[in-house]
Amino acid sequence: MRIRLMGLPVECQAVVDTLVGVFDVVDVSDPYLNHGRSDLVRVYVTISTAELAAHAGAGGAR
Repeated sequence: MRIRLMGLPVECQAVVDTLVGVFDVVDVSDPYLNHGRSDLVRVYVTISTAELAAHAGAGGAR
């Protein structure tokens, strides 16, 4: 599963750090500047869907 984060660089890094502690993070892209005159960036995070399936199979969130 690929997740797109958008925010200030420090915000995106904080969310990536949190996701790494919760999911099996396979890849994190470099930050890409948003178009226009924005200070925001986009970061793409790929997580393993096998872990998501394990949580769902164990009675986790649906």
